[in-house]
Amino acid sequence: GASDLRANTFGQGNAGTVKITATDSVKLNGKSKVNSQVGASGVGNAGGVDISTNSLELLNSSFIDASTFGKGDAGSITINTPELNIANSAVISASNVNGLGGNINITANKLTANNGANIVTRTSGSAKAGNINLNIKDNITLDGKTTGLFANTQIGSTGDSGSINIDPEIFVIRNGAGIGVNSQGSGKGGNISIQAGTLTLDNKAFMTAETINNEGGEITLNINDLLWMRRGSSLTATAGTSGAGGNGGNININVPFMISFASENNDITANAFEGNGGQINITTNTIFGLKFKPEQTNFSDITASSQFGLSGQVTINRLDVDPARGLVSLPVNLLDASSQLGQGCRKGRLARQENRFNIIGKGGLPSHPGDLFTGTTPLVNLVDIQTTKTSQETIKPVVIDQNNQKVNLKNRVIQQAQGWVFTNDGKVILTAETPQATVQNSSLNNPGCEVFSQ
Repeated sequence: GASDLRANTFGQGNAGTVKITATDSVKLNGKSKVNSQVGASGVGNAGGVDISTNSLELLNSSFIDASTFGKGDAGSITINTPELNIANSAVISASNVNGLGGNINITANKLTANNGANIVTRTSGSAKAGNINLNIKDNITLDGKTTGLFANTQIGSTGDSGSINIDPEIFVIRNGAGIGVNSQGSGKGGNISIQAGTLTLDNKAFMTAETINNEGGEITLNINDLLWMRRGSSLTATAGTSGAGGNGGNININVPFMISFASENNDITANAFEGNGGQINITTNTIFGLKFKPEQTNFSDITASSQFGLSGQVTINRLDVDPARGLVSLPVNLLDASSQLGQGCRKGRLARQENRFNIIGKGGLPSHPGDLFTGTTPLVNLVDIQTTKTSQETIKPVVIDQNNQKVNLKNRVIQQAQGWVFTNDGKVILTAETPQATVQNSSLNNPGCEVFSQ
């Protein structure tokens, strides 16, 4: 059955502190309670709750509470445990009316909250709600509708919302669970600050810093690896949700990879009604599936709009694009190609005119290494002049001799022509032997640098 452990006051004086130290585990089940409260008729401060153990479980509507409903400050709740599990509408709370709200400080390796479990600070009066500080080494999972972390103000209150600070390695919020620093009164929305390795919001998961009619709070996400938004999830810092004034809050996101799907209607909003929209600043290498829109649509949007005020500003800094890296400084003075040609001949009375470099056509190498250079030689690839196997194959050709007689050649080997002779009727016959020729000096002289006058 249920069990209670209380240190309360309903008159003058402070409530006591509840301190639990267990080497193994602590389990609260079936509406069990651990309280340090100042009742409605009391005047004093709540002492708070301090629990240190290896494993802490809060199940089935059990709760830990350090609140004040009279005149005085709420106490703080401090939990040190490697593993904390809150399930089935269990609650850890620090509430206040007239005095300051107490803080909730949790240090753990792993935190799991599901099926309507809450960690909450709230104010229903003029004082500020307390803060929630989660120092979680490994991972946090918030799972299920109405499950989450909340630092809120109640309807009719004038105090500001508290703030939530979280730093796990892996953070998963899913299936309607969320984090809220909302003001349903006239106070300001609180701040959400998360430092994590990866953050996943899946299936209507949310983070909100909304106000009814005052300034929206600020959401700051510093994620080392990945922000993953799925299936109707949202980040919201909206003001004037009841159609009243107030400016939208700011949303700051620093993450290497930010991924969503356009068709799943995941939204990042810093909107306002009568006031001005907030600022959304995103610094990332890659953003996929989310686009800036002037107003919200049924797709995944980033908006900072206002119905009657000025729209906010959305700034997306893409770290993978540096326009300056693609720029090349061009020279101011163009290069004079003629000044780059070497002058091989000396200047003087006996020198030719200075050298010139003329481009007269494609030119190129001769088609065969044994051919002459000419001014009209086309550009062709070099050929191999070595005898190939195919050139040694025997064939049975029919050729014409010098007397115009057909000659049947059998088992002859094709050889490379070494010369040619002209027949009396003007035909050219290639020969396998080099013809005798008389060498004559060319009438062309090699050009020289100097000119000698007679």
